Amino acid sequence: MRTTLIAAVLATSLGAPAVADDPVAVVEFTGATATRSGGEVADTRYSEKADDAVINGREFADGIVTYTGQVGMGKGSAWAGIGLNVNIQPQAKPMDASKYKSVTFRLAASPEGNLRLRVIGPEEKIRNAGCYPIVTQAVKKDVKEYTIPLSQFASEGWCGGNSRAVQKVLPELVGFEVADIQMRKAPTSLSVGSITLNP
Repeated sequence: MRTTLIAAVLATSLGAPAVADDPVAVVEFTGATATRSGGEVADTRYSEKADDAVINGREFADGIVTYTGQVGMGKGSAWAGIGLNVNIQPQAKPMDASKYKSVTFRLAASPEGNLRLRVIGPEEKIRNAGCYPIVTQAVKKDVKEYTIPLSQFASEGWCGGNSRAVQKVLPELVGFEVADIQMRKAPTSLSVGSITLNP
């Protein structure tokens, strides 16, 4: 394993492709708004009615970013969400992730519930429309690893012509989104740690 990792580092430093036999942590947080690779971290916050979702705080500890807030402020929205989106590389530069079969997220949620996970490609229009492929994952209060086959990610049905197949996104993968979209109308938090691609 150590030899393989050293070979990957040397290959990368020489401009050659990294060894594809090992998992690669493509997102490792070094702060609430920073990653080890220099990828940008931004808020996800939206609602049908104005100001019907709120992010109250962002904290970082032990490699984990925790967002606190509330989804549903009693203003009548049928849908809303809060969370974060993170680019793998600086300036949203895409990477070819087509050789990977699954992705591992380190996650927690309080109260326990479902988080929406999304893979993001380079098209700003599709990113803003919320039509890159997603999967919904049940998450516990304590930080745990959740490994999901990339083949399970799919665009939501209402996207129509804006839908993107995950097989088309992976060759130009830009980043990921993690969001709480449960309309609890009560305080909530979600925690995100490293995100790893697996061969």
